[in-house]
Amino acid sequence: EDFVHFLNTCIQIPYRPGMLKDHPDGGFGFFRPTQAQMLLIAELMDCLVRRKPVRIIVLKSRQLGCTTLLLAFWLWLCLTVEHFTMMLIIDKNQHNQTKKQTIVGWLEYIEKHFPFFPTIKKKEDNIFWLTNGSILMFESAEARNQGTSERLNCLHESEKPKWPATRAR
Repeated sequence: EDFVHFLNTCIQIPYRPGMLKDHPDGGFGFFRPTQAQMLLIAELMDCLVRRKPVRIIVLKSRQLGCTTLLLAFWLWLCLTVEHFTMMLIIDKNQHNQTKKQTIVGWLEYIEKHFPFFPTIKKKEDNIFWLTNGSILMFESAEARNQGTSERLNCLHESEKPKWPATRAR
């Protein structure tokens, strides 16, 4: 039930040098949110507590880790809320595959170390069904008809300025 605890115990990420005092030279370790990320977490939690729809547009400089934080948040919701459906749309298929592999790695770690969480029941190219009925979908902005006829609880659109001009709107 504690998202920050989930980050600190279930989610491992690569760190760039100087990004976090616990990892001054960079490396790989559990997700320790930065001060900027904690502001985003506070906003997300406030929306959840007040049962208010979340619509956040992050206008940011590069490499603050907002996309990674949000992916971990949507995964946490998929694991803790039954029948939660999340779709990630990212600019290019290659980037989409990278984000999908990140989540696969997190799910494999969680399955191995935290057996009380739901696991992947079925996996196709761009869709994962979890044992609690939640669904994770991954699409590229280059694909045709992303999310058509889907019942989504979460739509995460990433790298929107890099989307093909015909898809950005």
